[in-house]
Amino acid sequence: MYLSRHLLSQSLANCTPPAIEQFPLDFFNSTQRHDGGFIVHVIIAAYMFLAIAIVCDDYFVPSCERLCEVLKLQEDVAGATFVAAGSSAPELATAVIGVFIAKMI
Repeated sequence: MYLSRHLLSQSLANCTPPAIEQFPLDFFNSTQRHDGGFIVHVIIAAYMFLAIAIVCDDYFVPSCERLCEVLKLQEDVAGATFVAAGSSAPELATAVIGVFIAKMI
C-alpha cells in the first residue's frame, strides 16, 4: 500500500550508546553489594555529609557574615543571595559536568 515509506522497515537499533556506560563502574559487584558493600556506601555518604557540615560551619557561614558586615547588608538579604547561590553551586557543577564532561568521554 505505502511502499515509499521505509521507517518501520529499518532496524530499530539505537545509534547512541547508553548514557550509563559513560560513567565509571562501581567498585563493588552485585554480590558484594548484597553481602554488605552497601554499608560502605552509607558510611562514605555519612562522612561526606559530615565534611560538608564542617566546611559550611567553619568557613561558609563566617564568610557570609563578613560579607554582610563589609557590604552593610542585613542577614536575611545575605541569606537570600549568598547562601542561596552557595547552596545551589553543587547542583550547577553537577549539571555542567553532566552536560559538558560526560558527553566528551
